[in-house]
Parts: sequence; structure tokens; C-alpha cells
Amino acid sequence: SRGRWALAAAKSWLKTQTELYMAVATVQVDARAVNVLKSGAGEAINKPRTVLKQQQGLLKSTALLKRIADSPAVKELGTFSAERLGGKTLVGALYEGLQTSIDVESDRLFVTFVSPSRPDAVVVVVPRISSVARRSCVTTGPWTRTA
Repeated sequence: SRGRWALAAAKSWLKTQTELYMAVATVQVDARAVNVLKSGAGEAINKPRTVLKQQQGLLKSTALLKRIADSPAVKELGTFSAERLGGKTLVGALYEGLQTSIDVESDRLFVTFVSPSRPDAVVVVVPRISSVARRSCVTTGPWTRTA
């Protein structure tokens, strides 16, 4: 009987929680730079961590977040309604919500956004990142439900 009570309590608690969905974009970064200090036409050297960190910083930059926030498609999303923002600015909410990570082995950046709306998460991540990272390959990962 104690186990049934715990299960019922857990189910009841889960019903009060907001489902969250995560959209993931994978951005392939050309992490090879030309070493102009070498003789000849330049020799390619691999500095993946430096280049990836720079690109990661750009993706979270205020200038980029302002461009995303100015998009009519993003402004209209329920995720950014005044009631959900609770006094935060749209740029501030984007800064908090967009997460980036890097994989040095594959020269990839992962950009994620979590929202209670599946379509909203995609609208924030995929078109926005692909419009900024025109030379990059952007794909969406599977939906993930988080609690």
C-alpha cells in the first residue's frame, strides 16, 4: 500500500509539471586556420579548441541575440509572451535559454534551446542559427522531454 501511495503521489506531481522540449542544432565549424607565419602560401594548422570557443562566444553574443530577438517569428512565440518572460527582456531570456557546448574531436558546436513548446524550440534554434552560420551544416536532433 505504501508503494501504491508513492506511485499515485508521483503521478499527481508529474501532472502539475510543465513538459519541456529541447531542440538541438549541430553546427560544423571549420576549425582549421592558416598559419601566415610559415613560409610559402601558408600552412594549415589545427586549433580546434580556440576556433570552437570563439564561435561558441559568437553564438551567445548580445549582437546575435538581438538579431534573433528582433525576428518577428521569434517575437510572436508563446515561449516569449510577457507572462512567461516575467519582466525579463527577450534578449535576456534568449541568453538564459540558449545553451552551447563544443566537441573538439568532431569540430562541432551544439546549440540547444528548451521550451514548453516543441515548435517554439525549433523556431529559436534552427532557422536562427542557420541564418547566422551560413557556412555551417545545421541539423536538428531528436526531441527530448525533460522534467
